[in-house]
Amino acid sequence: MNKFMLVFHSPYSQETAYAELSPEAMQAEIQKWNTWIGGIAAQGKLIATDALAPVGKLMTKGGRLLPMAPSPKAKRLSVAT
Repeated sequence: MNKFMLVFHSPYSQETAYAELSPEAMQAEIQKWNTWIGGIAAQGKLIATDALAPVGKLMTKGGRLLPMAPSPKAKRLSVAT
């Protein structure tokens, strides 16, 4: 079976909005994630849910912000394991 790594990214504005949710609303959002990832685990397709470092960096070239997606010419993003 092929193995894939899924990387999820949220804009800073979304992260700060999430941090301002009430505990009940935050728990409801967490439950949505748990239901989704639990469905994948129930199929025997989940290997791990280890997080990467919870920080990021804006990538710039000459002071110009680079796109947050792979090149439009790219068919897929390959990650070496």
